[in-house]
Amino acid sequence: MGKKFVEAVATDDRDIVQSACYGIGLIAQHAPEQFKEILPAAVEVLAKVIKESDSRSEEKAVATECAIGAVGKIALFHFGTGIAGEPVLREYLALLPLKAESEEAQNVHGLLLKQIAAKNPVLFAPTIAGAVRDALLRIHATAKAEPSLEIVKSEDVPTLEQCIAMYGK
Repeated sequence: MGKKFVEAVATDDRDIVQSACYGIGLIAQHAPEQFKEILPAAVEVLAKVIKESDSRSEEKAVATECAIGAVGKIALFHFGTGIAGEPVLREYLALLPLKAESEEAQNVHGLLLKQIAAKNPVLFAPTIAGAVRDALLRIHATAKAEPSLEIVKSEDVPTLEQCIAMYGK
């Protein structure tokens, strides 16, 4: 099943790329055993989408942000598998906040907040805590400066502020 999503990312149709990236993220989060077989290929194709020179263009931004969300799920749920280690988590955090599509941004930012609230140890490692704090601060600043983007659900704003406080300003 997952191999088809990985293959679909190679198409030129941005709607298919967006859907395939989203699907890879769902498999990473909800079907960890099945995901193991596609982990290396998934990280590779998602990185290609994210690193395209025009990945943040209007035409490609939503697909790119779905790829970033999928990388986040891989980093959070497959950390320490050799491929999805600290560099992948750092890269994911550095790419936040998402802004192109409010629903995807809210889901990705909300998942990060839930993982922090659940005390996911990956996010509290001394070598990564600063990157988490910086990502939270960027999400918060963007949400305040550009409220029309709706990148954080209104009910998640208090959680965001609590998470920032957990890491210190």
